[in-house]
Amino acid sequence: MPTSNTITIEKNGKKYLAVSTNLKAKSFKGINTSKMKAAPGKIIRGGQLNDWKMEGLTEIDDIMFFYGPPVSGRTLNNFSPDENLISELLDAFKLLNTAGFHTGQFCTSSVFRLNNGGLLFFPTELMDFVNKRAAEDEIIKTIQPWNHHALKGEEAQAFTIAALIYQMICGAPAFPDEIKKNDYRSPLCTEPGLRSDLLELIDKSFAGTGTLDHWQKMLGILKTEGRHNRSLTEKEKSEISASAAKKEMQRQRKAKLSLFLTKNRTKLAVSASVTAVILFILISTLSRVLAPPVTIGMEQKEVIELYYNSYNELDFETMEDCITKKAGKPDQNQVVSLTAITKVRTAYEGASNLYEAARWKKDGMPELEQGTILWGLSELTVEELSTPNSYSANYERWSLAESENSSEALPEFEEIKDIIHLSIIKNSWRIDSLERKITIKPHVTENYSDD
Repeated sequence: MPTSNTITIEKNGKKYLAVSTNLKAKSFKGINTSKMKAAPGKIIRGGQLNDWKMEGLTEIDDIMFFYGPPVSGRTLNNFSPDENLISELLDAFKLLNTAGFHTGQFCTSSVFRLNNGGLLFFPTELMDFVNKRAAEDEIIKTIQPWNHHALKGEEAQAFTIAALIYQMICGAPAFPDEIKKNDYRSPLCTEPGLRSDLLELIDKSFAGTGTLDHWQKMLGILKTEGRHNRSLTEKEKSEISASAAKKEMQRQRKAKLSLFLTKNRTKLAVSASVTAVILFILISTLSRVLAPPVTIGMEQKEVIELYYNSYNELDFETMEDCITKKAGKPDQNQVVSLTAITKVRTAYEGASNLYEAARWKKDGMPELEQGTILWGLSELTVEELSTPNSYSANYERWSLAESENSSEALPEFEEIKDIIHLSIIKNSWRIDSLERKITIKPHVTENYSDD
């Protein structure tokens, strides 16, 4: 929706507020608009809620407008956020939540600030329809900076309040591009001496743990005490700015490196794997010469379980003690490759970002942050077969795979059944044969339910 998006029109002798959808008539072709008309918007004024009902749609200069009762004001596109506006919006969120009104995705084109006080939230059903079809430049300006796709309800509203506060302080959005949790330029770069509790609440809200009550209390503090801890000398301001600028440079370097690793992960994996293979061969060969296998004294089932646990832990040497070279070659190659990749990432970023699948499932299968490597097996069961020295191992093997309908990688798992045979080699049981059957499951959906 464009910035100048409201006009007054007259129909059958009555005046109405008409709001541009910035969509052509064909966008509404075949759409049942009765549901949009049935769910009214809400006017919030003086702690009271009143309905604002869309009367219909009309075409003006090839653009569709929706219209309803006349009110005067402007959409939030036309305002720079300040404490008064943010306080109004916060109170409106709380009142609408209490009334059970779903505000949907926050968009500055969807909220109208009335000249005589109060806010008008246009009908959610209608605005969701319009905003999903908005042009990319409008989405970047009116929707993207204020929302995180993974947050819902009050957590999403607290994120919006934090984003508006950040814009008020810094004069620019925290997330001008794709939103990444807690990856934003510190407000201290713009305004040294900001209250530490304000900075902490911004950080919490961007991470999805802020609440409207937190922000209501904070806005009260800002109104009475201001947003600075105390008056700073010019020297203190300079030192804080320099420290924040240094951290910002580090953040940008890390972001660029992460992007580079993402775009070139295949090339890096190949080159790093070649080096790692040579090192692992030398180390493991020396280890075998100097030390007995760790499987001495273990039962057959214990050896099998140790093999798969070592796979999860990227423990190449222990895997070698559990299995013959031919039987375990594919698994060992995977471990070597991933170990090399994680070592490169740890060296550059300070962390491997490896998330073991069994722990991920135990944690409730949370959304994976960009750059996370999902890895490993879960739901392992080992059963003895009727054939001597033979067992079956059933498990899920998880990884990330590109989605056909999304640019992001989504969790994917394979259901695997291994038929295993063991024999005594160098006084300990080892897996000498491993036959594998794999069933690839579809990508896990957005909420990571594997139904």
